[in-house]
Amino acid sequence: MVEFDYIYRFGDITDQWSRGEKIDLQMGVPQPILVRADDAALRYHATSSVPPQLADLVDISLAIAAADRLSVRRSTMPCRIHIALPVRYPEVFTHSSLLNQLCAVLSYYTDDQWSFSFHQRTTLGRPTELQIALPCHNESTEVSLWSGGLDSLAGLWIRARTRPDVPYVLVGTGSNTFIQHIQRYVAQQLRRTQPVAMDLLQVPLEVITASEQPKKRTQRKNRTQRTRGFVFLLLGAVCALLEGQDTLMIYENGIGALNLAYRDSEIGVDHSRAVHPLALIKMSDLVSQLLERPFRLQNPFLFWTKAEMCAFLRETAAEELVSQTSSCDSRQRKPSQPPQCGRCSSCLLRRQALAAAGIPDRTCYCWSDFAALGDDTALEAMHFQVATLRRLLSSNMPWIQLRTQFPTLGTVADRWGRWSEEACEIVADRLVRLYRQYVHEWDIAMPPLARVHSGSTVVTRQG
Repeated sequence: MVEFDYIYRFGDITDQWSRGEKIDLQMGVPQPILVRADDAALRYHATSSVPPQLADLVDISLAIAAADRLSVRRSTMPCRIHIALPVRYPEVFTHSSLLNQLCAVLSYYTDDQWSFSFHQRTTLGRPTELQIALPCHNESTEVSLWSGGLDSLAGLWIRARTRPDVPYVLVGTGSNTFIQHIQRYVAQQLRRTQPVAMDLLQVPLEVITASEQPKKRTQRKNRTQRTRGFVFLLLGAVCALLEGQDTLMIYENGIGALNLAYRDSEIGVDHSRAVHPLALIKMSDLVSQLLERPFRLQNPFLFWTKAEMCAFLRETAAEELVSQTSSCDSRQRKPSQPPQCGRCSSCLLRRQALAAAGIPDRTCYCWSDFAALGDDTALEAMHFQVATLRRLLSSNMPWIQLRTQFPTLGTVADRWGRWSEEACEIVADRLVRLYRQYVHEWDIAMPPLARVHSGSTVVTRQG
């Protein structure tokens, strides 16, 4: 008999609060949970009803997000998570090859062991499935993920400036109302500066524990949600398919997407794999197999640094929106503090990129004194990585040195090359150029960053 750490059982998921239960096998007592897929945005935007298979993908996304959020991992041991979920087409998802691929992709994202049992849904579908409308798609529409972050802003700005005649559909999600607000605000402000057709679709996934009262939350939750990228990509794929597109775009700089370990001691999922090129390939294959038609997730900025993307914002109307975007991995929740910490690796990459691009950083950080972060763990680790990259790139055989130190780069060059029909050697050269540019940008950024001090913004520093 297979043993699990957690079992999650769900009822039919509707647009209202739907019942489920979490069973912690160490505790043994079922704990009630409520979940909801708020796909009303699709109801008012989609030109046709949501097909049953795509509605199933929304339900699966919600179930996975809930299980990841509520499964408290113990030390570095992987969790064994089982999900029982009603779907419209259980025969599709119980096909062994598809089920195995779903579990394998989730294992790649989380290092956990996942299993599923699917059974027949009995209630009517959500309103988005029942609406009657005629399909009317624009073949040139570009559908992309929209996180409300700096890369999203820069990526959309670049794409819209180079392809102004293309309609853009932005896909946002998450259960965090703060991020949802950021996504809406930045999109609204950007729409005023760009004479292009632009729509934002938000599909929040909500999870409540321990009580049927939405504002009462008492169970422990996993703050590091490893499946966030998986869920975001899957929902983005649903929205792209509803738009009649076979491609979902991801605007993410190559340094952040590849997300190399800072030190040799970092292992496994210490670094997010949310939009890693290998993750995009795996997710593309999963969706393609499910739909029995080609589908691709593309990152046009894989070989760009964040500073190279941000440079296109300099001295434009979009530059004023930079400070409104959110990059922080450790968002502060005290009303008296700015929400972005300024010292996590994502904040530091943001600050480095803006300095290298010559853009004044008007973002309010809790730790705005960059010079005082000299002994900070994240900054020290990033400096260590830059020093390592500088040493490797200065050798006579920089690519061989890079892939020896970071074996995943060799895998990326091989698999991304075959997937994108580019020679492996060309991908390798582009990766070498990417990291040369990144090291160069740190040298450019350090003098202006060293001049940043706590007097530049009004913050409350927490020790």
